[in-house]
Amino acid sequence: MPVGDIVSGYTFVPAEKNIDQTKLNAIAGQATIAPAFISGQTPASSTGSGDYFVFLQSGGTLAKILTQDLATSIGSSSGMTSAITAVRLRSFSSIGNPGFEVDQRNVGNSVVSPAAGTMIIDRWQKAGSGTYAVNVRQNVDTGQPIIIPGTNYRISSKLFQVNLQTTEPSMAAGDFLSIRQTVEGSALRELISDTHSLSLLVSSTVAGLKFGVTLRDAGTAYSLSNLCTIPSANTWTLISLPNLPIWSPSGTFNVVPGQVGYYIDICLASGSTNTAPSNGAWIAGNYVAANGQSNFCASPVNSLFMIGFIQHEPGPVCTQLMDLPFSGSNGNLESCQRYFQKSYDYGTKPGTVTSNGVMAPVVLSAATTGFGPISYKRTMAKDPTITIYSWSTGAAGSLTDSNGTVHASAVASNIGDAGFSGVTFATATSGVCAAYIHYTADTGW
Repeated sequence: MPVGDIVSGYTFVPAEKNIDQTKLNAIAGQATIAPAFISGQTPASSTGSGDYFVFLQSGGTLAKILTQDLATSIGSSSGMTSAITAVRLRSFSSIGNPGFEVDQRNVGNSVVSPAAGTMIIDRWQKAGSGTYAVNVRQNVDTGQPIIIPGTNYRISSKLFQVNLQTTEPSMAAGDFLSIRQTVEGSALRELISDTHSLSLLVSSTVAGLKFGVTLRDAGTAYSLSNLCTIPSANTWTLISLPNLPIWSPSGTFNVVPGQVGYYIDICLASGSTNTAPSNGAWIAGNYVAANGQSNFCASPVNSLFMIGFIQHEPGPVCTQLMDLPFSGSNGNLESCQRYFQKSYDYGTKPGTVTSNGVMAPVVLSAATTGFGPISYKRTMAKDPTITIYSWSTGAAGSLTDSNGTVHASAVASNIGDAGFSGVTFATATSGVCAAYIHYTADTGW
């Protein structure tokens, strides 16, 4: 290198003679590379195959490494994952309808005092019972936009809302209130072999509300409960539960399609029977509530609990929330239709009087069977329960024939996970050529 690039550690006197090894070593041993040597090089916008990086090895010697080997080497030595793996880990969540935007069932209408097990919107049901009463619904976020804290990103336009109507100040032993999702086994596969992490974006009119988030195996024999707190009222709070313990080897955790993988409960109140004795570890027992949580049902009437988003992902870190597009090849609507779908328009509640989208299996004269394959919009998780509706009256279990006669006891025939072959009904009418029906197909998940 040029002499100007060396800052020497030896000063020569004019006309000095006898430049020996000792003097030269004094220069080399104490020399440094001046910053100008680096800054003066021609800039490059990229590297290519065959290019090298120079680095200092732990033994004190310089070495070079090919550009194409650098990324693999860094990943191996530092524990960093490859870019593709990192993206994959950060783009998967097992939770269906995570932003609560899909509601084929009730299309935004409130469900008043639902019984235990009632599906409120797609993928989410109200679980538990007691002397309390709640109204539950999908609601619009116009009054309190669902923004990820620290950003201006609106993660969802809807929310899941629980409105307390009748209090239960002291929960009976077996009473509880939770919001539940049944996660299919095929959505558990990505989580099953490692630690995993949960994120919830929540709000409540009750300051300091403590609630539980519990995972249970398919056999409801093993539970993992965690305690969450909303410090301030009417403020969206991002709760992170990172590095949850690996799924209990003693539990029943299915990873195949069509079977229950696990249950997730967001529990707002519970008596002693369903409250876990401890939090943060898998324990034997069927529990839905966290130890130490509040009793939301003891709050003032019209108190609200709202969930804006939930994410359950592989790995020990809670990453940035990642929403689903409403529709598309991997959209939220299409994913939900694996578990529930209908012949009605998306914005029409089942049981509405409307001919839009009505199906028309062919009926032979004076017969009580309508023939004609009805194909679902997508293959469902398992053979669903089919409910037939009359388009002209909206009554479930009925149909209207081509003469306008309403027939009771309408039942789907040969139900499978991709469709059914027609309908049967109670009475025959001469001259009928078609049975006009609406339907819902429901896996109960």
